[in-house]
Amino acid sequence: MHLTQQTDVALRILLYLAMHREQVVSSSEISRRFHLSQEHTAKVAKLLVKEGLVESRRGRFGGLLLASGAAEQRVGQMVQRLEPLVPLPCMEGQGSCPITGGCLLQDALHEATRAFIETLDRYTLEDLAQDRPRLLRLLARPRQLTG
Repeated sequence: MHLTQQTDVALRILLYLAMHREQVVSSSEISRRFHLSQEHTAKVAKLLVKEGLVESRRGRFGGLLLASGAAEQRVGQMVQRLEPLVPLPCMEGQGSCPITGGCLLQDALHEATRAFIETLDRYTLEDLAQDRPRLLRLLARPRQLTG
């Protein structure tokens, strides 16, 4: 299963905020730590605020804060809220495949998607952030260029 860049960034923001519970963090700090575009990070953060997973504080000391109860939410449920989990156009009644309606691939992909979400639902955001010291050390390392 492939997640969009938006969901990837959303999960990183949520994880970072879970590691900094009770702290207000700027989206620019998150983008800097994960080497992400500041504009894209801010856009995704706005979506997370709209979804009720993140709170936004305005002003000089403003920023982002994990919403109450978000750390206990299941990761699979968060992904479903953020991600269009439809692997093929025919699964939405679109496309022009001549075997739509008789193809078992749709059933197999629905089953795979359910299994994917069920696996993610075994974890909460708190579970993913439990090794906070190690994660913070990794985020503090200088970026290594490849190529």
